[in-house]
Amino acid sequence: MNEPIVAVAWDDCHRIGLDEIDREHEWIVNDFNTMINEFRTVTDRRLIEKIFDGFVNATVSHFAHEEASMIQYGFDDVETHRNSHALYCGHLARLRIKVYAGIDVTDALLDFFTSWTTIHITKTDQKFGDFLKARKLTDPQVKILTATTTW
Repeated sequence: MNEPIVAVAWDDCHRIGLDEIDREHEWIVNDFNTMINEFRTVTDRRLIEKIFDGFVNATVSHFAHEEASMIQYGFDDVETHRNSHALYCGHLARLRIKVYAGIDVTDALLDFFTSWTTIHITKTDQKFGDFLKARKLTDPQVKILTATTTW
């Protein structure tokens, strides 16, 4: 049996300073690690599809939540951020086609997600955190909107 791997370890460098968004980011990172380990052990293709779709749905929902928060607080770079999310979703859609074709995407997911968390969360998302901090709009003053979206 394969030893469980931690593709991305959650730590303080991933925090942007908004508790609700930070919790969502932490959940996505932890869910990704769980998904990768399940991909390495699960042989039922339908279950792999369900696991992948669950991860994608949670991620897309987070993106909608994050973008709604940016709009609510007048973040000046929402479109760039939204475009970044769209690129990520496009990549996930291409990987989803492979998952549904029975192709192992574990290595592609590992490469992409580790790069994504390094670049997007710690740099791109941090701009939003810095924007709110500069305006003294940090937790608990910031009440994040809830938006739900599914794949």
